[in-house]
Amino acid sequence: MRWALHYLIAPEIEVDDDLTSARGTWYLWMPFTSAADSGLQAAWIAGRYDETYRREPAGWRIHRLNANIQIMSPYEEGWARHR
Repeated sequence: MRWALHYLIAPEIEVDDDLTSARGTWYLWMPFTSAADSGLQAAWIAGRYDETYRREPAGWRIHRLNANIQIMSPYEEGWARHR
């Protein structure tokens, strides 16, 4: 990727009763530019992050992150034609 604008939106975070671990989901919307053999190409990515967190002495840290990409489409074609 040559350029990307990484939007994480609509977070849902649930802290466990022990106050040392948590789970969260975030929706991803990302326009980006990639280098292809034919030159630069604009595209979209959309999906969801599923994460777990741990509270450490320095604060909350991501423990595990799973990116579930649901759309990766060329900008010119859009996700209706090319998903």
